Amino acid sequence: TTGEPKGALVPHALAAATAENLAGLLGADAESPYGLIVPVSHVFGLGCLLCGMRAGANAVLVDATASVEPLVRALRAHRAPVLHGTPPLWGLALRAAGELPVRTGFTAGSSCPPELLAALEQQGVRALNVYGMSEIGAASGCRGEDPPAVRHATVGRPLAGYELRIEPESGEIQVRSEHLPSGYHRRPWGPEE
Repeated sequence: TTGEPKGALVPHALAAATAENLAGLLGADAESPYGLIVPVSHVFGLGCLLCGMRAGANAVLVDATASVEPLVRALRAHRAPVLHGTPPLWGLALRAAGELPVRTGFTAGSSCPPELLAALEQQGVRALNVYGMSEIGAASGCRGEDPPAVRHATVGRPLAGYELRIEPESGEIQVRSEHLPSGYHRRPWGPEE
């Protein structure tokens, strides 16, 4: 972010909705052991952790390193077919595709190149784009059954409990949900933010 840090007053309902929605996107794979290299102090990492907890899956927490080898070892040792990470991590996963037991997971944190998603699928790995932010949680995501044009070039459709629209003149993403925070800690909430 380029702005001054501020704490969003995230309600418990947002955390519960994120866990439920992400588990729904993964379907039966939500119950499988999953690799998590994204820090759980980041909203994406926390959402993935909550998803796994909701489904009763084992988390394989791996420290980020310049090498993919510790991740490969950990995922193989725990037979984890699910991996959640940023596009750069998925790029590393593609290069190690023959060694990783991964078949699916989420990508978020930045835009994932469509070519990377297509190349992963050629290796048998379906990474699903998810869009969200600290203030709104995971608000949209691709489904495994979506056609490649949707999975590779969009962040999917709104998740349960969310309405999204693009304001035509400004291009601003507008979100409506019962799960939104009441404001920021010790800061005003509104258009001036």
